[in-house]
Amino acid sequence: MRILRESFSMSNAWQKSNAWQKAPRENCEICESRQNYQNRKSRQDSSIFLSAFFLAFIAFLALFTLTSCSDDNALESIKQKRIINIGVLDSIPPLNYRNENGEIDGFEIKLARKIAKDLLGDESRANLIALPLQNPYADERFAPLESGEVDMIIATLVKTKHAQERVDFAAPYMRVAISVVGRNSQPSGIQSLFNAPVIIKKDAVSEEYFRENYPQIEVRSYETIPECFDALVADKSAYFAGLNAIAFAWMRQNPEFTISIPVLGDEYELAPAVKKGNKSLLKWLNKEIATLKKDGFFMQTYEASLLPYYGKELKPQNILP
Repeated sequence: MRILRESFSMSNAWQKSNAWQKAPRENCEICESRQNYQNRKSRQDSSIFLSAFFLAFIAFLALFTLTSCSDDNALESIKQKRIINIGVLDSIPPLNYRNENGEIDGFEIKLARKIAKDLLGDESRANLIALPLQNPYADERFAPLESGEVDMIIATLVKTKHAQERVDFAAPYMRVAISVVGRNSQPSGIQSLFNAPVIIKKDAVSEEYFRENYPQIEVRSYETIPECFDALVADKSAYFAGLNAIAFAWMRQNPEFTISIPVLGDEYELAPAVKKGNKSLLKWLNKEIATLKKDGFFMQTYEASLLPYYGKELKPQNILP
């Protein structure tokens, strides 16, 4: 009997020992199952992330390629359609104006037609689109270029830091500065402006110059250049401040006026502008301007279009690139 009890006790102890060893094995199986699930889920998450990243990369690559192709094909597109749309102005002589036949003429217009001739073989391939005169230095000037209505702008556009954020400029075709026009009877020099109003074109570089350097001087701004000169004639105490390429020409046509200050502030550049990122047309345009300069086109055009307006007052070396 004692042997049976001891045998029975040993059997119970063995079963308990087996039960104790079995439990961890079952727990391990559960742990392994959970670990496998987490591994599968991790692989699935990684797969989803990689797929999303790949699709985003493909989309970006397609957009970049499309944009690059569009920019690179801009020049080829002009050649294929055999026409180039150029935004110009038509009421700021001698740079741009309407002649006796109602046709757009002037220094900038001759440049626009020359570009069309050299690019497409015929100057008549230049489709000149007159831009609104209001706020010609404001952001609205860039809208036709950004929308694709015009391929380039040659419209007395000053190459400023702000403008370069919106468009790409080619090499300049003219160097300009701010000049001040007053009556022959008025005193000259910067001190004379402290006691009289100064008329300027709204949003022009001259307005920015006076705001930053002489805020104490009274400035009156007008929407257009013709309005500025009308105001100058009407107010016998006023002066006009604007680009010398415009001021000298107007002064010579109005002998009761003179150049009170020939140069005020820094020098600026007038240059053709193309749509931002239009590398192919910009590259061709830079080469074209370099060739025109080398071949004497700008000097010839100065003598034909500007000399009659400037006489000896504004020499070619003062404004040509």
